[in-house]
Amino acid sequence: MNIKVVKSTFINRLENLSRIEQIGITVLSFFIIVAYIAFFYVDIPFYDQWDLLNIYDKVMQGTLTLNDLLVLNNEHRVVVQRIVATPIIYLTRWNVLAEIAVLVLSALGSLIVVACQLKRTMHHLGLPTTNWVLPLIALIVFSLNQWENWLNGDQLVYGLHVLAVVTGLSLITRQLPSPRRVLLAAALGVIATYTIAAGIVYFAVGLVVLLLSPVRSWHWTMVCIWVVVAIVTFSTYFYDFHPAQAPILNEPVLHPVEYTLYVLAFIGAPMLTYYVAPILGFIGIIAMMVSIHILLRHRGVPVLAILPYVALAAYSLGTGLLIGIGRLKFGWWQAISPRYIILSEWFWVGLVTLLYLVIKTQVLKHPTASIAQKLGQFAPLLVLGILAFSLVNSIGGFYLGLTLRSWPLAAARSQISLGNHNDSVLRQVSHDPEQVRRHLALMQKYKLSVYR
Repeated sequence: MNIKVVKSTFINRLENLSRIEQIGITVLSFFIIVAYIAFFYVDIPFYDQWDLLNIYDKVMQGTLTLNDLLVLNNEHRVVVQRIVATPIIYLTRWNVLAEIAVLVLSALGSLIVVACQLKRTMHHLGLPTTNWVLPLIALIVFSLNQWENWLNGDQLVYGLHVLAVVTGLSLITRQLPSPRRVLLAAALGVIATYTIAAGIVYFAVGLVVLLLSPVRSWHWTMVCIWVVVAIVTFSTYFYDFHPAQAPILNEPVLHPVEYTLYVLAFIGAPMLTYYVAPILGFIGIIAMMVSIHILLRHRGVPVLAILPYVALAAYSLGTGLLIGIGRLKFGWWQAISPRYIILSEWFWVGLVTLLYLVIKTQVLKHPTASIAQKLGQFAPLLVLGILAFSLVNSIGGFYLGLTLRSWPLAAARSQISLGNHNDSVLRQVSHDPEQVRRHLALMQKYKLSVYR
């Protein structure tokens, strides 16, 4: 394949997209997800979502305590989810669509934050503020490959977490961070941590960002604010921390090959699933490293210009490393679970942005400039590959969401509403049929979901 032909056709076509076409692709990506949800969501809780009934029951009886909110769900303290979901249950009589709407709005909010960051970056570098990067990012963020998130109300916990992370990283990677912004970003870190445990990664990435930031004004004050909030957050989070299935912390040492495959599959899953995911994850990480090298050493792009996108990629990679410790016991292929894509897709958001900068910036005079030029010529091919794989994976997700979630749940809901509470039916909505029977009694008491 002639790289020059690809660059002159594919990339030029992208660059010639009108502003209306760019907006159209972005908006269409969003509304495809909205339509998919509207047609195929099923209004019944699924697996861990049933546990919210315990919180709701205590709220209605006036017996809810702080310990009830802090109780562990696996390794997570999903305090924020419980606070957000309980009033939703009350106001809608537990219509799962309302929880899904929170997830969708959180994803939209995250995209808007990235769009604002992109505009600042392009303005700082003297590049067009309207370009093909945002439409491609929208295709990644609103992909059907994460069908498990779009069809499960319980997954709002991931949406709220990601919105906090993306917003917080945007605040501390700006050209002129300030103690006030750092304090706000640290507060978002508390929210991120009390949605899922990956908030730990957010604080770690944020600390590195602040330590490496070339901005010297108020530097150590901002670092101290960050460290103090992190210490307080982790102290409360890990107090009386006894998960039912404790993670095996030495998994990476005991099974280094499987652990590496897990992390690579986690990163590659937004592009393509199954056994191809680790390969694409490896390619993506190499492309990220090469892009950073080219931009800093051969294009003269300031560190602050690429820092927001490197931070997003580092967050996704760090999250994969963390989740791998707790989930490797289920096999490395567990990393391609569709619900994790909302966490790993930000690696590709960062990579797409860096590839755009590689394509648009000029090579500086340097002894190895010719090597950088040759490596940079592969950027259009990588962008084409990201677009193609993301679309193919999205099409596959459309079908998997129907066959593995929507249709089975619809059949189970129909049977439950008719009074059929057999184990075979209840196992479609939870691993514990007996627990579901108890929860169905609460549902009937409060006239929720199938009984409203």
